[in-house]
Amino acid sequence: MKMVKKTFYSNAERANQLTSEAIRKMERGTTMQVRIMPNGRTCLKTNSPAVLEIFQTKIFDFTDKKRDEND
Repeated sequence: MKMVKKTFYSNAERANQLTSEAIRKMERGTTMQVRIMPNGRTCLKTNSPAVLEIFQTKIFDFTDKKRDEND
């Protein structure tokens, strides 16, 4: 899978919990970068569909919601 960049709204504590959960499910060769911004956004860059699924199912996805409202 190619690198995917997603933006979520989340508090820092919840993002840290999900990062720990994602680390347990990561496979060899998987990369993940999580940036927690002060405005309440969490930016995730990963090449693993399993890591992306963890974040999408457990955090409100800001980018997908915006896209749905504009369609």
